[in-house]
Amino acid sequence: MEAQLKLWRSKIDGLAAEIHMAGTRSGFDALMYVDELKVLHAIAQERFDECKSAGKAERAHLQSALMSSWDELDTALMTPKPSYRARERLPQSISGSEETLATKGAALTRTAAPGNGRKTG
Repeated sequence: MEAQLKLWRSKIDGLAAEIHMAGTRSGFDALMYVDELKVLHAIAQERFDECKSAGKAERAHLQSALMSSWDELDTALMTPKPSYRARERLPQSISGSEETLATKGAALTRTAAPGNGRKTG
């Protein structure tokens, strides 16, 4: 178990480094994913340490909590990480540019102006 926790920690650290290297391109979801993994790992590590140092009677009770946090961390690590490069892969027509957004905004303003399309009496 201790070796698996170390392996998971190195995987989490690798993901954090990868996101850090992406710099401003990294997305909020990717950062939150790594933070969640770090928290889950810290909980599993703490419960493992408690089980390791507990007496026999207490260990049985602590082991169920350890297995629960262990499974939660394992599941989170198996979940595909959010892509922090998703915006780079979007076509220009989808991601939009400031000019495109400004043009669309102006067109919406013109069509929404009072009196457009209405007959006055």
